[in-house]
Amino acid sequence: PGEMRRQVAAAAGMDPTELPFLAELVDVAGEHDRWRPAIETVLGGSARLLLVPRDRLQAFSAAIDPLRLRGRLTFEGVPSAEHRDLAGDPDRIAGKLLFKDHPFSAWVHRHVSDPARNALCVETAADLAGPGYRVTLAGQTRSGTRGTHGRAGTRDIIGFSSADAI
Repeated sequence: PGEMRRQVAAAAGMDPTELPFLAELVDVAGEHDRWRPAIETVLGGSARLLLVPRDRLQAFSAAIDPLRLRGRLTFEGVPSAEHRDLAGDPDRIAGKLLFKDHPFSAWVHRHVSDPARNALCVETAADLAGPGYRVTLAGQTRSGTRGTHGRAGTRDIIGFSSADAI
């Protein structure tokens, strides 16, 4: 994804730093580091989302359309806003994260706080029963009777200095 970011940035006449991946704008708070594997599991798909300034989305899309990328790049037009430190519920994914001071951080906070991603963090599989989306320390997830477990062999990418991992 990092090489694809460089390609699309060049095509759109943008600096790659203007196009962060969501993973680069969040990190696991130190006191919650033992939850990193669970958080990486839950946010894995979102973490690789390339964020594009919403006011440049049309021009960005037009500029990259002729490219033949080696892989699939998912992006989203995101509004800019002033950064604010927002506290989340420390029993949930969003409450275990730090948000980088960035114009997209308010959007990122809303995105990870969505009930589809903001799982309740529970210690063991015995705690998976109950309402809503839940994740164990080991990364098993359940929502009602539907669950998942395991990772696709990917390495951790969430963190303020994750550019090399992405």
